[in-house]
Amino acid sequence: MKKNDILTGVVASYGSEGEGIVKIDGYTVFLPFAIPGEKVRFKVLKVQKNIAFAKVEEVLTPAEERVREKCPVFKKCGGCQLMHVEYSSQLKIKRDLIENCFKKIAFINATPSKTVASVPELYYRNKLQLPIRATEDGVKIGFFALNSHRVVDINNCLIHGEWCEKVIAALRKYIVDKGVQAYNEATQKGLLRHIVVKKIGLSFIVILVINGKSAPHIEYFQELLKVALGSDYSLFYNINTRNDNVILSNEFIHICGSGFVKDTFLQIKYSAGPESFMQVNESVKTRLYSKVCEFIGPEENVIDAYCGAGLLSCLMARKAKEVIGVEIVQEAIDCAKATAIENSMANASFICSPCEKVLPDIVKQYPDATVVLDPPRKGLDKSVALAVKNAKPKKIIYVSCSPQTLARDIGIITGTLKYEENNLKKQVESAVDFKDHASLNGYQIEYLCGYDMFAQCKGVETLCVLTLASED
Repeated sequence: MKKNDILTGVVASYGSEGEGIVKIDGYTVFLPFAIPGEKVRFKVLKVQKNIAFAKVEEVLTPAEERVREKCPVFKKCGGCQLMHVEYSSQLKIKRDLIENCFKKIAFINATPSKTVASVPELYYRNKLQLPIRATEDGVKIGFFALNSHRVVDINNCLIHGEWCEKVIAALRKYIVDKGVQAYNEATQKGLLRHIVVKKIGLSFIVILVINGKSAPHIEYFQELLKVALGSDYSLFYNINTRNDNVILSNEFIHICGSGFVKDTFLQIKYSAGPESFMQVNESVKTRLYSKVCEFIGPEENVIDAYCGAGLLSCLMARKAKEVIGVEIVQEAIDCAKATAIENSMANASFICSPCEKVLPDIVKQYPDATVVLDPPRKGLDKSVALAVKNAKPKKIIYVSCSPQTLARDIGIITGTLKYEENNLKKQVESAVDFKDHASLNGYQIEYLCGYDMFAQCKGVETLCVLTLASED
């Protein structure tokens, strides 16, 4: 097999990125937008040893679950990977992904519950994040193409709220009418790098990421946003002059609006700012957070690692004896403290610190606490995973946006994986059953389920609950 070969094969399975996999002539070929069971003609793009990457030239025998995608830039833009698959099949794909990650990474046999669906399947995202780039063909506003930094120009996005189209139109008008320069990655010149918009309740936070200290004619953009979003929005600059892939720096400048948005979620009044992390799908977040709270007992102390703006912490504090939240972002901690005061949660306290720095000591101070983990995509720092393992809390509730790092961390905590000279090594001869607490450091998996926070996309939020088995 070599580059540019045109071959025909039958798709055998899905890969971890939602792509189809074809086995042919001793090669594993990864094919985006292909569905298992389909016979496809494909072109080889890259070959590495016994692995190849290709693109579908023609679907010769379509799968029953293939649907006509509704987005005009699907397959060009790198935002969605599964819009060509009927939605109920998307949910099964994500369930299988979680199961395979636990088996192949953690060496644990566990069957997740049926994936919780997103309602609706489109127009659900409450956060928009778009690069703005100067090109030979003019200014591009959109998403990066798959595995590249080429911006695919868009006027709307079907997985974002309907306000998305109005924001993009307002930004284009601002750029054209006032001659504002977009950023050029090659030259590192130009002003506008990204626009980030968060919808919280009925309010919006808009962040212009700029390669400078201010933007010209910003009052004009404010008026355009007022027409697009209404009067209840806040505008910030984020100053980012770095030459890397980091979107937001730590430097924010408040331009207009209240700055901090207030809303109510499951009867908890809360506030959030430009740096506060919020889940992107309100309907799924409601079901996920409600399920987490079902596992909190009335006399439990709870350590909420990676607590963000404290919304989940305060939801759990309604049931728990005490909740201690840990978060690295000071703004988020300030919001968390304000939320606790607003809701009279005297049993909720918060610490601003990296989890890897303070969590090992906290779990020693509260040996009987339930530990809630909701880390970023990279998962737990090694020291955090080992601290939790050594503390051996009676209950661990892990919320993850990456089944791969979730499985790795659960493997470390339960002992099916172990660090040897900084390398993770398998510690079991074969995959163990999820209820085999004798082989899982005393734990059994009480609950494992995917929540489709990212409908039409490859990602899935996963909730895993570990409990120590009874001595008898």
